[in-house]
Amino acid sequence: MKNIEKILEVNPSKNKKLVLCKDGFHFSYSGEKFDGETINEILKFINGIRSKYKNNILPIHLDIGEVEISDKLTFVMLECICFLLIEKYKYKVHINWRPKNTIQTFGVYSSPLLIINKKGFSNYKEFKNKYKNKFIYDTYQNHYRKVVDQSKRNYLGILMSDINTFLTVNNISSENREQLSEVVAELVGNAGEHGQSDCLVDIDVTETFTKNVDGIDQEENYIGINIAILNFSSKNLNEDLKLKIQNDIQDKRYLKLKEAYDYHKKKFTEDYGEEDFWNIGCLQHKISGSFEKISSGGTGSTVLIRSLQEKADADKCYLISGKRALYLIKDYLEFDDKEKMWLGFNKTADFFNDIPEEDVVAPCAINFPGTAYNLTFVMKEEEVK
Repeated sequence: MKNIEKILEVNPSKNKKLVLCKDGFHFSYSGEKFDGETINEILKFINGIRSKYKNNILPIHLDIGEVEISDKLTFVMLECICFLLIEKYKYKVHINWRPKNTIQTFGVYSSPLLIINKKGFSNYKEFKNKYKNKFIYDTYQNHYRKVVDQSKRNYLGILMSDINTFLTVNNISSENREQLSEVVAELVGNAGEHGQSDCLVDIDVTETFTKNVDGIDQEENYIGINIAILNFSSKNLNEDLKLKIQNDIQDKRYLKLKEAYDYHKKKFTEDYGEEDFWNIGCLQHKISGSFEKISSGGTGSTVLIRSLQEKADADKCYLISGKRALYLIKDYLEFDDKEKMWLGFNKTADFFNDIPEEDVVAPCAINFPGTAYNLTFVMKEEEVK
């Protein structure tokens, strides 16, 4: 996967207290929650090894134990780190953990991490190939995964068709299949435009779950649809958009965006800053994050996400780029009353006279080089005719 090594380059902190045993390097984790902070600690551990033991490629052991994973993107991030270690840096990696079974992280049970959750593979080539093959492409029953090469002709059309077929097998309605395949294709296309890199797509559909409310199991069955999309790049999501504004593009949409910026910059604080504004700008109608494009934009995906959220009993949708996270909360994805073309990301749906709500923007636990999305929709089980 292109540019994957940048995740270490842009997170250069090192852990100097390393545990080196006869069987290799050990990372020990005692927390109950596996989240972005845990990923950050693993990156420090790896940077410490590569700094202090440059020519030593003893096995790496991630001793994590029983944990609750925060969401799908978090364990997919770990998969990427392990892929980097195995494929590029030639380490054998072993993970010792027992993830708790949750609807948002059900896909961990079809993850390539299963391959390294056991000791074995005395032959490094066999070990490497098994992990690489499952990392790059895997489709089986409730799991679809692909590293999308965006240089290939009609790659988005092929991707949409693949995802639609996968979801058909998993009892998803025709309308939801179309919306899910469209939103994934648009986000992958946007990632390719601004990141100029390939893109990892991972989707899982959970088994049915029941809800327990006040000790009583509810009658309805629920399924989760979990999606992670990420690309590694030297460019973050909003980089080209900022350059466009600096170059005084005279398209009226961009002039309006500059007008919004002039208001928002007066309101910037430690909690809401310039990077957040430009990330929100990239999601506006007919605003493109690609420097080469003027009159296209990414709001199609945002509208589709909101439509899916309306049908969901619960959701967790956000993106990260660089050091910032942007949460896609359905109550704040309303167009303005006047032009019906701007998203305010706030209760007033006013992009020009109000800043986003506090729970829309947040710091990211790591500096992510590129753009990554986590989309989770928990829905009542449907009978597909």
